[in-house]
Amino acid sequence: MKTLGRIGDRCVAAAAVAIAVTSLTFGGEAEAASVYGLAADLTGDRSVGDGLTLDGDSDWSDVTVAWDIQWTGTHFLYTYTLTGLGSPGLSHLVLDITDDALDGDDLADPDAVVNPTINGDSWDNDMEYKEDEFTQNQPFMTGVIKFDDIEGEDTDTFVITLESNRAPVWGDIFLKGGQTDLYNTAYGSLSESILSDKNNFVARPNGETVIVPLPAAAWGGLVLLGMLGAGQTLRKRRLAQQVV
Repeated sequence: MKTLGRIGDRCVAAAAVAIAVTSLTFGGEAEAASVYGLAADLTGDRSVGDGLTLDGDSDWSDVTVAWDIQWTGTHFLYTYTLTGLGSPGLSHLVLDITDDALDGDDLADPDAVVNPTINGDSWDNDMEYKEDEFTQNQPFMTGVIKFDDIEGEDTDTFVITLESNRAPVWGDIFLKGGQTDLYNTAYGSLSESILSDKNNFVARPNGETVIVPLPAAAWGGLVLLGMLGAGQTLRKRRLAQQVV
């Protein structure tokens, strides 16, 4: 039987936005609190023991997740490169996306996820979208996009891409193969020191960001902030516990 517990609502800065080349901070208090939902670096990587946590007996101890995000003029192109995978083969990858991009098991905004691919192959027919819980053995997210049915038994490197009209912020990633789970270290954590460190998250599309279109040539070097209202938008992230 399962008993579900909740982490309280996590505030996400609603006032921000638009285009960032480097990570933004919003004063000392923001730096001391969780960085979840704040503007993320356009390039970076995480490895097991250095931003990624491995749960299970596998050959995944050398896995690295790297990302590169570019503005195309109409969308952000997200490229995730996974290396060092072994046995068991990768079966699926789950990426955090803020809830308002989704409507039940569908996209509320068709431009939130466009042209998903794995190693150059279209993955449109093998995508899942979940506005509600994505449950695994430990923590779970609300609001996810899932690259399913990867069947990567003989592949140790994957290049996963998608386009989105949503700008990058810090969030969660989850990989699974057999009985092995791999996720960013902040995923499901209650530790303030872990949650306040951007190195424990990955960059992912932010469902609450409004994009201000600019020519690609004008993209580099700009940070544009627009006030979207006086309130804050609450973003829920929850923790599940299984009780036998």
